[in-house]
Amino acid sequence: MPNIFITDQCDRGCKFCFAKVGPWSESYPRRALTFAELQEILEVKSSQPKQVMGVVGGEPLSYPQLIEAVNLMREKRIFAKIFTSGSCALADGLEKLKEQGPFNFIVNIDSIDSYTPERRKNLERFLRTFGPMVSLSCTIVDPERDLSFLLDYIRDYGLMRYIRMGVALPIAGLAENEYIRRERYRDAGLRFLELAKKAAADNVSIGCDCGFVACMFEISEIGWLMHKGMKMQFVCGPAMDIGPELEVWHCFPLSRMPRVSLRKYKSLEEARQALQSMADQLREKYGPGIFTRCRECRYRKRGQCSGGCLGLIVPEQALSEVKPKIGSSVSQGDPSCPISC
Repeated sequence: MPNIFITDQCDRGCKFCFAKVGPWSESYPRRALTFAELQEILEVKSSQPKQVMGVVGGEPLSYPQLIEAVNLMREKRIFAKIFTSGSCALADGLEKLKEQGPFNFIVNIDSIDSYTPERRKNLERFLRTFGPMVSLSCTIVDPERDLSFLLDYIRDYGLMRYIRMGVALPIAGLAENEYIRRERYRDAGLRFLELAKKAAADNVSIGCDCGFVACMFEISEIGWLMHKGMKMQFVCGPAMDIGPELEVWHCFPLSRMPRVSLRKYKSLEEARQALQSMADQLREKYGPGIFTRCRECRYRKRGQCSGGCLGLIVPEQALSEVKPKIGSSVSQGDPSCPISC
């Protein structure tokens, strides 16, 4: 799912944030998308069948033309997934978005006691206003932390019964955010499993976002998770964040890798191949996965696991060494394929 990077404005200050460094450099054009650029992106996208696009930041709720952006995406037959903290002050008229569907919010959330009184008030108002249009997202930063508070939110506010779980990832080559070290991945897997057991009892599904690897779990655990309807996947490919002047980067952990211009390619797929080719070059040089055992792992060879985030293994200077290529993309496997097959 490609993402429209709409603004970098955000005052949340999450310690694990891997978007705070981003692709910014002296050559980067701006920190927010113009509405004309949004229209240009959607013209490229609307030439394809109806699809889903993420709207990311920063904090998309701070974008002054968000309502117009959602309306335009609807007109182009694009379903918008708006990623937000939900805890910033709601702009005047934002409630009107309830009438503009179809779209939904993905709220990256923490326990209620982690918010200031003002942010808590904002979050509670947001969840009361948009509850049925909200699914939760949570990033595992501390593998020891109980995550059952997520289920409380779903029950209390009538939210969608799905939780998108991520693993806190590093900014490749830098040490400017908190992330889970590879030696704690099994612990993070156990925490995911603990939450999944409670979620299954509440008829809530959980899915893996970026950073998960198959060996965080035993094969029998993966089988149980899939049997209970949890959406397990361990493959990695370009997220494709599209920013000002239609510059596209692989993902935020690899956002210091060379950017490509969507204007130079015939389609989003060609841009994706160019970004994938650079990631393939890095895996070939620095190793296919975050563990030594990844090289001989049968699940990696089958394309069922990518071996984790390149941000954990690639030095910063290597990011500028790679060059985009077309037609050399390596398949990352079928994410729907059960790991135990």
